[in-house]
Amino acid sequence: MSSDHFHWLAEDFGEKKVALFLGPLFIVTNIYPAISLGADFTDRISGGITYFHNEITDLIGFSEPDTIGMSTTANLHSVTSQGIELEMKMKLRRGSYIAANYTYQKPEDSDTGEHLPDVPTHKGNIMANWRLSKHFNWYNHLFIKGKTLRAEGDLRDDVPGYCLINTTLTAKKFLKQLDGLELRASIHNLLDKDYVDPAPAATLPGDYPQPGRSFMFEVRYEF
Repeated sequence: MSSDHFHWLAEDFGEKKVALFLGPLFIVTNIYPAISLGADFTDRISGGITYFHNEITDLIGFSEPDTIGMSTTANLHSVTSQGIELEMKMKLRRGSYIAANYTYQKPEDSDTGEHLPDVPTHKGNIMANWRLSKHFNWYNHLFIKGKTLRAEGDLRDDVPGYCLINTTLTAKKFLKQLDGLELRASIHNLLDKDYVDPAPAATLPGDYPQPGRSFMFEVRYEF
C-alpha cells in the first residue's frame, strides 16, 4: 500500500457550543475535534476509522421516578460521550459493492461515571448492493443494535439488541418511451422481527413497539 492510498483528516471544531433539540430533550454540547483516518488498501477495498468526543451540558430530560412512580422534566447531569466508528467498503463489478460500518460509543454521566441509559454501546450496518443489469438494482441492508441499559432505579430488564433486514429492488430506464420512470419495491423488517426501542423510566409501562414486516412500492418520474 503506497502513501498515495493513505489519508487522514482531523476536523477541529474549536470546542464550539451547539444547542440541540432531541425529541423531549434539550442539550447544549461542546464539540471537540474528531479525528478520521482512512486508507485505500486496493483499487476496490477502502476503510476508515474515526474517533469522536463530545461533552453535553444543560441536559433537560426526565427525572428519576418519585414515590408514586411519576417522572417530570428536570435539569440532568452533564454527559461525556466518546467512541470510535469503523467502516469498510469493497467495490465489485458494474457498480455493485459490499460495505459495513460499526460504532462503539460510551456515553457517561460526567459526575458519576455511570453509563447513560437508553443508549446502545454497539451498533452497526452491513450493506450489499447488486447491480443486476443497467436497468435493475438490488439493495440489501442489515442493521444491528446492541442491548440498551436501563436507568438506575428502573426495575425493567435491559432492552435486548436486535437485527433488522431491509431489501429494495429498483428498476429504471427500462422503457424507452418513459426514460424518466423509476419503480422501487421495498420490504422493511424482512424477517418480521418483534422488537422495541426503550422508553424512559416511568413514562410508559413498557417500551416503544416498532412495526413488523412492511411493504412499500414507489413510483417516481424525473422530467
